[in-house]
Amino acid sequence: MTKKHLVLLHQHFSPPDGFGNNRSLELATQWAKEGYQVTVVCGAGNFSIKTSQCLVFDTITVLVLPVDYHHFMRFYKRIWSFLRFVFLANKKLNTLPAIDLLYAVSTPLTVGWLALRRFKQYQTPYFFEIGDLWPDVPIDMGILKNGWLKNYLYKIEANVYQHASKIICLSPGIQDYLIHHKKISATSIVTSVNGSNVDVFRPTEEKDKIRKQLGLPQDAFILLYAGTIGKANGIERIVELSSYLAPYTSIYFYFIGDGNDADKIKKLLQNKEHPSIKWIPPVSKKEVIPWIQAADIGIVSYTHVPILGTNSANKFYDYLACGLPVIVNLKGWQGEWLKEYDCGIGSDAPEDLIPFILDLYQSKEHYHTASQNARRLAEERFHRPMLASQLAALFFSR
Repeated sequence: MTKKHLVLLHQHFSPPDGFGNNRSLELATQWAKEGYQVTVVCGAGNFSIKTSQCLVFDTITVLVLPVDYHHFMRFYKRIWSFLRFVFLANKKLNTLPAIDLLYAVSTPLTVGWLALRRFKQYQTPYFFEIGDLWPDVPIDMGILKNGWLKNYLYKIEANVYQHASKIICLSPGIQDYLIHHKKISATSIVTSVNGSNVDVFRPTEEKDKIRKQLGLPQDAFILLYAGTIGKANGIERIVELSSYLAPYTSIYFYFIGDGNDADKIKKLLQNKEHPSIKWIPPVSKKEVIPWIQAADIGIVSYTHVPILGTNSANKFYDYLACGLPVIVNLKGWQGEWLKEYDCGIGSDAPEDLIPFILDLYQSKEHYHTASQNARRLAEERFHRPMLASQLAALFFSR
């Protein structure tokens, strides 16, 4: 029997040894195991290549297009990158064997527009995955101000939603937003959270050994932020939080990552002379595992814009899979699940976060329970191969 040909469109696709989120890689790999012929079409932002290349990872074919993207790009350079990817990806799709299904990953919204175009031209059905609400997030953050462009993007968004076989939301917050603010029928939406591979991200019994290898203080209580340091991440709010905990000299804050706001944060740390705050340059997905295992609490940080509470932060799931309790500095669905499993807290207010941190810092018994609960949440709700299989069951059941 001929395999169904599934094409995954993801401009920001990350390879196994890359710095980005591996969700698309792990989904595609699982779909190939379940009998699909899987082709990925992506940009070169997470690859150190300058020309088009055809790569093979395990059982999936990855077609990398020469479209650069990085977190230091200015807004309109990012727009150019998005448009260039659409143009080159469309040409590449025309060279492929018959496509049975497209799985388009946003951001950016332009990837959804490409899938919509293929649907209208060739009746190719598509699933549209949403990790960030575009254009609402850049509008609410004050990044996107041009009235004509906002209206145009809203029209594209509505068309992409209307013709998608299913809209895949990476968080319950996104699903609720689409239903209540965009008036999308709940029957058109499926929530499939970002997730983590709990076989790769695991708790460790060798925390002391790992800390020694990384040069970390053995007796420290470490809060870790790993990820992008950009406008949306509000890292200055974590620096402010750390100032409240300054009297506790064995509590440390570690930041791993880079982005447009990295220099601002470094200067802020330097000026405030925080001896307990450390910044580490970005590391690959594989290399970040021991850093998470060596930490005590994982941090998810956003700037104070309510719509960001719908987001589905990558590291949230990896922290939990490694048995780390998590703090989120914005109200939203993540805090609700952390509360349900008693393994973290989500709040806009430092006066809520600080007692939780100090309780785990001072009580080994509560910390042990919260750590076990974090791992249980990851296993029960967030295991990526399980999520991939659930999605595959939907693909041709229409």
